[in-house]
Amino acid sequence: MKCNRLALCAYCLLLALPLGAQVNVRYEKKEKGVYEFIGENNLNIPVSVFVRFTDLQGFTGYLPSGRPYVLNSGSKTLFRLTPRQGSNNYVFRYNYSWRKGDFTEKPDTAFVYLPPVRPGKTVVVQRGVTLKGFIDRKVEEKEKAGLSFHTEEGDTIYAMRKGVVTDVVDHKASKGKDVIYNDTENYVRIYHEDNTFMTYSLLQNDGIFVQPGETVLPGQPIGLAGGTNYRSGSRLHVSLYGWLPATEEDNIKDLVYHRAYRLINPCLYGFGKVEVIKGGVSFPCEHPLDIITQEMSKREIKKYKKEHGLR
Repeated sequence: MKCNRLALCAYCLLLALPLGAQVNVRYEKKEKGVYEFIGENNLNIPVSVFVRFTDLQGFTGYLPSGRPYVLNSGSKTLFRLTPRQGSNNYVFRYNYSWRKGDFTEKPDTAFVYLPPVRPGKTVVVQRGVTLKGFIDRKVEEKEKAGLSFHTEEGDTIYAMRKGVVTDVVDHKASKGKDVIYNDTENYVRIYHEDNTFMTYSLLQNDGIFVQPGETVLPGQPIGLAGGTNYRSGSRLHVSLYGWLPATEEDNIKDLVYHRAYRLINPCLYGFGKVEVIKGGVSFPCEHPLDIITQEMSKREIKKYKKEHGLR
């Protein structure tokens, strides 16, 4: 079967991708004119790939449902195009996009998270607001951001849930005094198995203990609190996001697979969901074993208990 020029064009575009591309969708020609499409994921977390054919003639085997193909680290065959008998014209041209995370998983908005400070410490926490909400008090309630924990310089920050570190930014702490807002700060971002992402920001320079690709457990130290140059004092900012089912309020341009990337208010062990913006609320932090181990395998629980002298 003669290879169509359009197919060659798509192939050349893929060859132009930089070596070590994070996610790639390529194809190989097999026997009897079959084309096998392969997804490659070079990240340490799952990704959801969306393949779209802009032209497809003379082939069967692909159903354009718009559903994502979920790729774990490594490569995987996505689908095959098989020549349709009796066809004289064989054409395909495609493109693809991808997002971090597994779109087949639904974020658990009721999941109980550990407080990110040491057990036994009484901490003050409040909802943050966006820069728009800070400037315009009339929209403050509608512009809530993540959680803001009052800390002291050098406080150890602990992972609130089991996950995989996806991003680490260091040596970006703001400079100067009485800082109110800064668009660059040190942070750690962790992916959870229900397709949510937690970002811990305002960490010290050289005060991050984890690396991308590392699996962290609840209660594991991940860094040191910074932000002492802020007018409000040292804080830890925590924001939890996930791909949630779209609502009428979402902008259709921002949707992916009928979902919107939205802020989630986490449920804290020992308190619940924090709604207050001004002043904050205080509660004593605890790290109970059943919360720490709720997502661990039996082997991980056994190892954890042994390392911590527990039975």
